[in-house]
Amino acid sequence: QSKCAASSIENTNAISDDYDEENRNGDNDRYDDLRKQVASLQEKHGHDRENLSSVEQIYKEILIELETLRRKIHDLEEKRTFISQKREECQEFLIAAAEMC
Repeated sequence: QSKCAASSIENTNAISDDYDEENRNGDNDRYDDLRKQVASLQEKHGHDRENLSSVEQIYKEILIELETLRRKIHDLEEKRTFISQKREECQEFLIAAAEMC
């Protein structure tokens, strides 16, 4: 019986050692997978930061262009008002000149 018990204990220890080794390998695999995922996410984060910077720069350029266009529109509206006033003055002059003749 003691030989059987010793053999049984040795088998149990061997199975336990195999199980521990498999778990360690499984843990290492999971750790490697997680490391790869983290590295991938960090790389993606870096690309996203670059893209965000690019979008922010484009946004600033758009705001500058909008302000430039707003000022041009304002200047054109003032010129249109000035031209309309001068046209009315010319029409009044022509009417007055026609009445004198």
